Amino acid sequence: MLAESASLTTDIVEVGVDYLSMSMPEGAVNHAEWCNKAALFISSIGNEGNELRYGGFQGYEGWYCAGCFYGVRIDGAHIHLPGSYADRAFSTLYDREAHYSRLDIQSTVRFEPFSTELAEREESNANAANNQLPGNRRRLIRLIRDSNAGRTLYVGVRTSPVYCRLYNKEAKSTSDIYTHCWRYEVETHNQVATSTASRLINSGASIYALIASLVWQTFKERGIEPPYTKQQESAALPTQVRQESDIDRKLNWLSTQVRPCVLKLAQAVNRDILMEALGLADTLPVEP
Repeated sequence: MLAESASLTTDIVEVGVDYLSMSMPEGAVNHAEWCNKAALFISSIGNEGNELRYGGFQGYEGWYCAGCFYGVRIDGAHIHLPGSYADRAFSTLYDREAHYSRLDIQSTVRFEPFSTELAEREESNANAANNQLPGNRRRLIRLIRDSNAGRTLYVGVRTSPVYCRLYNKEAKSTSDIYTHCWRYEVETHNQVATSTASRLINSGASIYALIASLVWQTFKERGIEPPYTKQQESAALPTQVRQESDIDRKLNWLSTQVRPCVLKLAQAVNRDILMEALGLADTLPVEP
């Protein structure tokens, strides 16, 4: 990959845990302490301006908030967290008695110059590596394209212990942080997820350097070599991307969707009528 162009430069923009789904059995030594930490974490997400909603998930009863869930049932407790929430909570919630049903790790790499065709090239490399395997061990390889230059290359099946995807992060995000970026993502399940969590915590090295290395190794085994060096791995850190809260989204909706309509109506009807239609008539100042 690096040999394709002498002018190609790459940089790791961020690495981290990208999804966490774990359960703590009722009889675990640290069950009560872990439940308290998990509940406090969900509460903290609510304090950031997100709606807490009571609900259930696979027999657990608890709270949803910003795509996250924490709940309990008779045999234990469960939490699942997407994106940067998973990365923030991973070390705090780790427990050797917990079962990890899913753990995703990722490296996000900026390419200069940038090409939307990286997935096509890596599909060819993945197929070449796949053809070296016995027929019964070959992995499913799929490339999905969309009209917005989006590309996602999948290697494996979702039900397997390890499932990989490479996608155009720039096309999937509105954040300037991901300009010219591709994301290498490894999704692990059950025994592999649980052992990966333990390895990250107990390695004695930087979690983020190890994540970058594990992502590199996993893709390399599938014929795809993420274009970064050991030196870049050792310096890899998470990017602190601010999560958009429910309040942020509602304010943005008011600004982009409601405000233009209100301004247009204000030219056609009396202000009192407009405020009454908005249910804000009682907030009007009383005329002297």
